[in-house]
Amino acid sequence: MRNLLIALSTLVALASSAQDKKELFVSIPCRVDADEVRFVYDADEQVLPAGIVVVRVVTLQKTESRRSFADLTPIELKRLRKQARKARSCEIVVINDYKLPAQVKNPDKEMEARMQQEIQFIMVQRIRPCPECTAANN
Repeated sequence: MRNLLIALSTLVALASSAQDKKELFVSIPCRVDADEVRFVYDADEQVLPAGIVVVRVVTLQKTESRRSFADLTPIELKRLRKQARKARSCEIVVINDYKLPAQVKNPDKEMEARMQQEIQFIMVQRIRPCPECTAANN
């Protein structure tokens, strides 16, 4: 019990010192509704832009009825938006077709084949506040 109290008091002290030093946080958590989460199509670049932090990666297997992002049902889109909201993300970067980066010298063909059978959804936060996240400034 004593150890639990010491741990809790240490956690409270760290939290209060972290609130005093807001520059320590890498990203600003987004607080948008699930309906306001945007999908951003990667357009085969597979390079995330500067100024974002990846908070969660979700993959869905490609099937006969679901071959790309355009084939997702409204229920699947809503589920992805809810996951992004729980992860405090306002953007989901969509990668339909995985391509091996040019820098890779020894490609793993098995892993590459497995990645091409999935649709990737990369949920991100911005390092600076984004215009959609007005609540992040509070």
